[in-house]
Amino acid sequence: MVSTGHKDCYGKMFPDASDHRTDQHVSGKAFWLERETAGGMSFGPRHVGVDAEGWDECRSCSDFDDCYKLGVGLVVLGTAIGVR
Repeated sequence: MVSTGHKDCYGKMFPDASDHRTDQHVSGKAFWLERETAGGMSFGPRHVGVDAEGWDECRSCSDFDDCYKLGVGLVVLGTAIGVR
């Protein structure tokens, strides 16, 4: 792996929703999402939340602005191409 000079968590503030097909709970550094199983292969209600400690760590990082923008960009791109 090529070193970018960024922390390992760079761009991972938000959970990777594409991994959510098999997991009921997926976490990023500062945010998480969860689906309740409705039965069988279907999912019920969805929930999102904030890891306050992770968020505070992110906010105090010198890379916060760029990392946040990268994370949002990944979420938008995933939404645009229909990653589920």
